[in-house]
Amino acid sequence: MSEQTPPQLHARTLGDLAELVPYLVGFEPRDSLVALVIDRGHVAVTARADLADAGQPGGIETILGRLLARYPQTPGIYLMAYTDNAQSGWDLLQRGQQHLGMKWANSMLINGDTWYAPGGATGAVNRSGPLAAEATFHGLQRRDSRRAVAADLASPPDTPAMLAQLEAATDALADLPQTADIATLIDRSQALVNSHLSHPERLTTPDAIEMAILTLHNDVRDAALLSITTTNAEQHSKLWTTVVQRTPAVTAEAPLFLAGMASWINGDGARAAVALQRLEAEPRPLLIGSQRRLAEIIDNVIPPQVWDIARHRGLLGAHPAARAAAIRTAGSWETVTPPQPTDRPDPRRHSQAPRRLGPSI
Repeated sequence: MSEQTPPQLHARTLGDLAELVPYLVGFEPRDSLVALVIDRGHVAVTARADLADAGQPGGIETILGRLLARYPQTPGIYLMAYTDNAQSGWDLLQRGQQHLGMKWANSMLINGDTWYAPGGATGAVNRSGPLAAEATFHGLQRRDSRRAVAADLASPPDTPAMLAQLEAATDALADLPQTADIATLIDRSQALVNSHLSHPERLTTPDAIEMAILTLHNDVRDAALLSITTTNAEQHSKLWTTVVQRTPAVTAEAPLFLAGMASWINGDGARAAVALQRLEAEPRPLLIGSQRRLAEIIDNVIPPQVWDIARHRGLLGAHPAARAAAIRTAGSWETVTPPQPTDRPDPRRHSQAPRRLGPSI
């Protein structure tokens, strides 16, 4: 969602909650543990993990520990197990409640089209009720499965025609100035972003490949990232998702990072997590820093509301050309005080840290 004020959807019963959760997650959970952090009667964050991961020794405890570390003052966490194996589901929910201790917690098990509460209450999961209609009206999505989300971020097959377009785009970029001319590279990349932002469906494969190659450069990628705001994130998510869809896998890493970040800012944790999964499958040394940034956001359940502050800090530390281009693209009246020149960190100097078990979508 790109609304500045999130939609207010009211779940008054367990049935309402079961109807609404797939829209909060972004797809129909299967074999999943879902945790809702409740703050003053509102869902502060929704986290999902594979049931197999949560069921490992220390698995659900680690997941809940991450949530409590991020939201130490939360009055409670609502746990939901989506499984066909009722016994293992209830056992896992009990482990979660024991770990929470004095923290207020409720739980529910969803098996197919039926929900079950610990006290014996049960009911049908209405997937097309009034809450579902209201969520759809507000732009929340419910895909059929996580696989459907992954399909949105798949690159095309490496057909001879696709490889020929990649070669042609690479040859065209060979005429660009050396990478030392950062301003020229940023201007060329941002011109492509601006020309396709409103109508990403019109993006051609050559333009997509050029955007992918240009954003391999740190400062060009910074300009693209810092162009994203809480009000235009949905547009950027669609644009960079389209770039991924029209770019060979070998050049898709930077667009995947930008699609993941824009999706997170837009509140689409499912797409952000899938983007990270693809990045981790084939990490590139030049993108380790970007990959780590997205991983920290997802693993530590950082809410998108912090992006405004993070973006302002990013603008302060960005290359002047990247900062100016980002502000122009965002279309906002912003002033930032440039920092004193310092050595920019090189992400290639750092090795990739192993992922820790934690909540994900």
